[in-house]
This record gives sequence, structure tokens and C-alpha cells, in this order.
Amino acid sequence: MRPFTDEEFGIMVSEMTGKAHPSFDMLCTIAKKTLKPKIKYWCSVDPVLRGRGEEDDIMQEVFKRLIKTAMHSFLKRDDNDGEINRDPDEFRNWMITVAKRIKIDKANELRKTGYRERGFEDGEAEQIPDSSCGDDRETAYKQAVLAAAFTVVIESDARVYKILTWLAQSLFIMDYSIAKISSNDAIIAAFSEKTLFEMKDTLFELAEKYDWIVITAEQAERIDRALNAEFKDKRIGDFRYESFFMKKGGKASISDWVNRMNRLIESRIKR
Repeated sequence: MRPFTDEEFGIMVSEMTGKAHPSFDMLCTIAKKTLKPKIKYWCSVDPVLRGRGEEDDIMQEVFKRLIKTAMHSFLKRDDNDGEINRDPDEFRNWMITVAKRIKIDKANELRKTGYRERGFEDGEAEQIPDSSCGDDRETAYKQAVLAAAFTVVIESDARVYKILTWLAQSLFIMDYSIAKISSNDAIIAAFSEKTLFEMKDTLFELAEKYDWIVITAEQAERIDRALNAEFKDKRIGDFRYESFFMKKGGKASISDWVNRMNRLIESRIKR
């Protein structure tokens, strides 16, 4: 759920577009509500930024970036006929993408200049990682591959319930540290009676915990279009997840869908 209201979003749009001299007061209020908790979390789990007090600097940079780019990069991004983008949920996703990139840039800047990794409870770690650290490179490589896989899946033409299933398994395995086979039971328990719209919202919120997973506004819109497509006088997203299970059951259906998506990923990433 987004932490700002439709009314607040409307005030922001009016302040930025309805005056000779735009005001950004509500923009900054909305950004602070939405992004400050996320920036605090991202910094707390990043070994480069943890314990360095960078949260306020990142937030200030976010304010500056949003003030500079919100008009032409979001509100009037498709300004062919003067229409304003008035989708508050898309705006939330766009802000999160901007903030993630700024946080990543800050961490990369510190990596280039050298840094001492921070521990959680024991104070500063003794090691000073550098570019030759094998573990860091391996982790970065795995994250890059998985991030590429997310892009392949989200931008594929597969049925939206298959896309959401693959995202669910990947995120559940990472977030709950469970085995692949156990994730099928977790997915069924979590989403069987939920609609695809509810499933999508849960998964996108879970993805926000990982700063290296960036779901762009365009990708989110692609998923929303698929969910809003009609089938038998009903939006696809309004169907419960279990409605798509094959006759062989939920576990077999999930395994089949994930395997199909993995084959697609393998073929695309190899190219």
C-alpha cells in the first residue's frame, strides 16, 4: 500500500502544474512518507552504507532529483497532447526506482574510494573489501544474473499468472531461505485464495527489499495491463490464483510454470 492518499497526490499535481511558479511542498511530503523508511532499510542491510549515517544525504539527493525530473520524467513523460500522468500508484513505483538508483550510486561511489565494512553488532569489521574480493564478486554476479532474469520474466509474453508464480518462488526462496520444493507449499498457502491483483501487490512490495531488483514503471505497467485484460467479462487480475491450477494440482502447476519460465530465461540470457 502507498503511504499517501489520492487527495495528496492531486494536491501535488496542482502545485506543480497549476501555477506560474510551481511548488514542490507536497512532492517532498509524499517522497518523505514513501521513501524515508525504505532508504533507512536499504542502508541498514547494505554493508557499504550500514552505520555510516548516509540516509539523510540520500534522502536530500532524492528530493533534488525528484524536483528536477518529476515534471518531464513522470507527469509529462508522454506529453504529446498536454495530458498529465495522474496515476498515483505508478508515481509511487517511479519514485522508488529513482531512490534505488541514487542509493546504488552512493554505495558504488564509496566502493570506488574504498570503505571499511560495518558489522551489525560487533562494530566495524576488520576487513577492508576491495575489487579483488572473490565473495563480493560472486555475490554481485549472482545478483546481476537474477536481476536479468527478473527482467526477462516480467517483459516476456507468458501468461501473467506464470510470471507472478516465477516471481513468487524466487522471492520466497530469497526472503524465507527455504528450498525450492518447500516454496511451492508456501506459494499455495499465501496466494491460493488471493486474486492475482493481490498477489502482484504482495510480490512487488517484497521485491522492494532488494536494492538490486529494479522493477521499472514501464514493467509494472506491463503487468497491470495483463491483469486488467478481460476474460469472460472479468478482469484476469480479479480471478483467484488457484483458478489457474491445472487438473494435476497446485504443486505440479507451479513446478511446470516455473520450469517453463526458467527455460525461457536460459535461452534469453545465453543470447
